[in-house]
Amino acid sequence: MTQSVYEQSELCPVCESDDIDDSVEVCDAICESCGFVISENTDSTSLEWDVAEGFFSSSEDKDWMSECRIRNATDQQLAEAFETLEEFANQLGLSDDLRGKTAEIYCDAFRAEITDGRVTACIIAACLRLASRRGDLPIPMSRLTEFSSVDEKKFHRSHLALCDELDIEPRTPAPSEYVSFLQLELGLTDADYEEVEQLVDEVEREQMFVGKDPAGIAAGGVYLLQEDFTQLDVAKAVGLSTETVRQRVKDLQKVFDDV
Repeated sequence: MTQSVYEQSELCPVCESDDIDDSVEVCDAICESCGFVISENTDSTSLEWDVAEGFFSSSEDKDWMSECRIRNATDQQLAEAFETLEEFANQLGLSDDLRGKTAEIYCDAFRAEITDGRVTACIIAACLRLASRRGDLPIPMSRLTEFSSVDEKKFHRSHLALCDELDIEPRTPAPSEYVSFLQLELGLTDADYEEVEQLVDEVEREQMFVGKDPAGIAAGGVYLLQEDFTQLDVAKAVGLSTETVRQRVKDLQKVFDDV
């Protein structure tokens, strides 16, 4: 039988308090400080992970370092991952829902030991990329690799490992799907969003756009239709160069001139 956490340390496995009541008949003990029920089947490894998932699934803006004490290398790895996820998500202004979906992928990767030996920032960025592509707000890859802690080559390796080991089929978003991200970044109105979305929907199958970054096509559409933004504005929003956006604008203009 697995030795209980209480038997191993006589401390609460959640808050590490020694204020333990072991006089309760229905279980081994109860922590008087946090109320955690301790039983002989409580496994320390599983418990650490349950606490970790509890943090990830919370919609509150919490700091992992203030939630759990760092006791070993596993705790350290999780703490670093949680802080990195919050840092990236805060900088990009991402929703709690997307943070949670990213956390789910990281949880699966952690259990499968895909995270071992990989740079935490790169694996978190790759998880964000996959999670965003599953939802309605795909994040341009260049916005993730522009973080100073994310090496582009290691990001791609992490992304490939996640897809291979977790059996995830990567899906390339259409240009119109990136309009949602641009709306978030640039504050487009719903009317502006619909106008740009319609434009890029009409041209995405044109031969000249095959193999081109769909985020760049969406950025070109925004610039072409919205006078309030410069090429630099939309280029920064998707993490591409102004030259790339300028070329996509020319391509879009050519398509409509030929119609």
